Amino acid sequence: KFSLNKMNEHGYMILLYDETKVFNLLRELNKLSNYDNMTGLHNRNFIEDKIKKYTTTENTGVISLDLNGLKANNDYLGHERGDYLLKQLSYKMKQVMHDNDGYEMPRIGGDEFLIVMKNTTLETLESIRTSLLELCYSDEIMEKISVSIGVAFEDSTQDNIYELIQKADVVLYDRL
Repeated sequence: KFSLNKMNEHGYMILLYDETKVFNLLRELNKLSNYDNMTGLHNRNFIEDKIKKYTTTENTGVISLDLNGLKANNDYLGHERGDYLLKQLSYKMKQVMHDNDGYEMPRIGGDEFLIVMKNTTLETLESIRTSLLELCYSDEIMEKISVSIGVAFEDSTQDNIYELIQKADVVLYDRL
């Protein structure tokens, strides 16, 4: 309600504000902070927030993946080739994990990926590893994706999640 000086009249002002643009902007910011644009997978920021909440590693598995030769592909065949390989690996990871539940699957670095699974078994993790390697192999050299994969599993609560991730990385680099 307002009135003008030296007048007996008064009026009302109503301000309307459309929050749709603000809501859409917040949704876009959330997406940018939690997803990798190129692959559509979650990113490192997302997984770090998620694993801070892990209270136990019982029956938890970690699969660490590293795309081999990304720098060489970028340098000699162009960044389009490197981008293609990253997208293809993430697509194949999604294919393999499609029927599984209870996992997180981020791209955590330039050529590094992670799969963290709760309520799983070592046999399931090894099956995923084998399926990924089979999908990444091709007789056609331009379709072949060279990937190294490390697996770690904890059936008790001895390790925390960070130690389990580190174990998977050690296995990955031992296989290089």
